[in-house]
Amino acid sequence: MTQNTMSPQIKHNLCTTYNIYLLLCIIVLSGCAPSINSPDPLERSKAVDRITDQNVLARLAMEDEDIVVRQGAVHRLTDQNVLAKVVMDDKQHRYVREAAVKNLTSQEELMRLVQHKPRHNVHYIFAELVDRICKHPLG
Repeated sequence: MTQNTMSPQIKHNLCTTYNIYLLLCIIVLSGCAPSINSPDPLERSKAVDRITDQNVLARLAMEDEDIVVRQGAVHRLTDQNVLAKVVMDDKQHRYVREAAVKNLTSQEELMRLVQHKPRHNVHYIFAELVDRICKHPLG
């Protein structure tokens, strides 16, 4: 039976069946997307790759318990104030602080970090900060 010879009832049933199938696929697939609210750090880490909201990224960078999630959030952050705050205030992970410094592009924030040494040992990255400031001085 070709589409031209189908009765209206058969066409309706096929469309209804197709729509139900499509809806079920959407529901199942949406449940498969990684979530930042998951208890699984691997799933949260995957979810970070899809986030563009700087407020959400800032919260994850500063508050998530998993270092990989925090580093991923720092890598996606563009908010220079938040990155500087991570360098100054992070108490747990050296690698998160390093990622934040490497993502800083604001000369003002870099200068502030050099002038007001962070609470935690980041002396190992001060040489890099000074070098970056000297190569691209404020002005």
